[in-house]
Amino acid sequence: MAWTCLGKTVLSGASSTIEVSGMDAKKFLFIDAQIFEDGASNVWMRCNSDSGSNYSTRLSEGGGADVTTTGDDGLKWYQTGGGGEAERIIQTYVVNYETEYKLFIAPQIVESTATGSGTAPLRNEHCGKWSNNSDSIDTITLVNTESTNGFKADSSLAIFGSD
Repeated sequence: MAWTCLGKTVLSGASSTIEVSGMDAKKFLFIDAQIFEDGASNVWMRCNSDSGSNYSTRLSEGGGADVTTTGDDGLKWYQTGGGGEAERIIQTYVVNYETEYKLFIAPQIVESTATGSGTAPLRNEHCGKWSNNSDSIDTITLVNTESTNGFKADSSLAIFGSD
């Protein structure tokens, strides 16, 4: 499967959102995000600027029990409590057939919240569904609802597509 870069955004300053828009319709998407944060976060992913109650998510943090959310205004990517600096690498695969619900899987999310070798990184995994069976995804937005400037400069979101 050959992947083509459909768009990439790298933040030049702090922001509560990162977005890639104007993408060509592809049957499969690969989302590659590198997030730098400072402070509490509650990060959701939205498709085509849809903030309606059209998303469901299942996630596990650190191999723990599954947590499910339904009827949400985005796919829940992750949430932190008290905050502090953190870096995350998130890679997500998407089935993006126009006439089917969109399915997402992020088999590994790597998170580092401490410097040095004395603290191991955290791992999370999630899958989700966007209940839209009439549109292909052409815009992906990450929204930090916990902070107006939760994503620091150099945070990036890249979207790749393939048929």
